[in-house]
Amino acid sequence: MALDYRLGNKRSHELPLLREQESYFHKGDIFIGDKSFICFYDQARLLEQGVDSIFALVKRIPVCAKKAIKKISNDDLIISVPKFTITSARKRYPENAWDTLPDNIAMRQIKVKIAIPGYRVQSIYLLTILLDSDAYSPELIADLYRQRWRIEVFFRDIKTTLKMEMLRGKTPDTVRKEIQLFFLKNNIIRLLIIDSQSKQEWEDKSFKSSAQLLIAYSEKNIDMDYRSAKVLLKKLITDISEYDLMKRLRRIKTRVVK
Repeated sequence: MALDYRLGNKRSHELPLLREQESYFHKGDIFIGDKSFICFYDQARLLEQGVDSIFALVKRIPVCAKKAIKKISNDDLIISVPKFTITSARKRYPENAWDTLPDNIAMRQIKVKIAIPGYRVQSIYLLTILLDSDAYSPELIADLYRQRWRIEVFFRDIKTTLKMEMLRGKTPDTVRKEIQLFFLKNNIIRLLIIDSQSKQEWEDKSFKSSAQLLIAYSEKNIDMDYRSAKVLLKKLITDISEYDLMKRLRRIKTRVVK
């Protein structure tokens, strides 16, 4: 489901837009972001709200075992991430908010090895505030981060399947309303898919087929009373449950090295 969003322009970075949504997060949430979202300020601010996070460590040099606070395993370390002291960087954040942040954050650095044919990356480092290794195993954290890729599939569903690639509005206000309508359509279809199956199976349903079914039902049944519409909705949900998403096989050969 699309629960919240922000609009920016081509010069807008995701981090300032994320900070506009701080109040939306709730205690117990887990924020999963790619390498663009790794920042001491944001991790500390989320931690103050009781929100855990998982990020990919790409640009920074991983901490070696000798400098770790605790060694859970060779590829699983508890490290201390200090608050940076670069004056020019500090000016990007509100001074009163920056001063209240802790000097260090205890985080978990996990090295995940990838042995799937066709994947360019052989290993990746993840940083997380989920320090309990018994409750959150490295495999679980790696799987959570892998699921982050679904956001790209959801973007494709909204932009390509629902045809939001070209907006027709002529004014900024009209464009904003148009984008809101696309998010609304996305959520309606997602709710129908969720209602058609149990929570464990809703990801196996085709978004495009569900959208086509909804259009077909709405075009043929415009004028009807409430009772008839309720019966039709039940039939629509039953039909959606029968459209399974075809599973793509994983790559069986490695990519060609040119």
